[in-house]
Amino acid sequence: MWKKDNDDYLRNALLKGAKFELDSYFRLIQDNPDAKIFSGLCIPDYRTDSKTTTIDKVVFISNRCFVIEEKSYSTSITGTLDNFQWFGLTGERFTWFKNPIKQNLYHTTCLTMWLKKNGHRTKDYRFIQLVVVPDSCEICIPAELMTTVVNLSCWEERLRELEGKPINQDIIKFIGGHHV
Repeated sequence: MWKKDNDDYLRNALLKGAKFELDSYFRLIQDNPDAKIFSGLCIPDYRTDSKTTTIDKVVFISNRCFVIEEKSYSTSITGTLDNFQWFGLTGERFTWFKNPIKQNLYHTTCLTMWLKKNGHRTKDYRFIQLVVVPDSCEICIPAELMTTVVNLSCWEERLRELEGKPINQDIIKFIGGHHV
């Protein structure tokens, strides 16, 4: 078990499990003219112009905007909505990290406020927050969160249902012009 005063614990906490890259799946929809994916989208903090936040993935498809937090834990991920921190496990490597649902809610708020501030209608979109983990990861969370924290294959199925439905190109052009 990791102890907070242990150097390995600190190194592990700083690494935070790296991001679980969904690139193999995203290649399936990247060529879809009806979908647009932004990776590492850096946008202003809605509370202050001097700070920014980075969203792992934002996917526009149909009238939906998926705001995605990726976690790379391959063994398990555990937490509740009320927890400030969750923990992830890869093999025997244990890491605490910010509650990804709350983190994603913050990201979504920043994104919608940024779009509104720049004259875009966000009510045309349904913003959906997701935490996506590898298929090998056991998700140990309350039942009511099972549609928010999903394995990769579940996320893939949800996106396939939306293929062939057009998106708002004005928002895509705006984000694309400001994407860092």
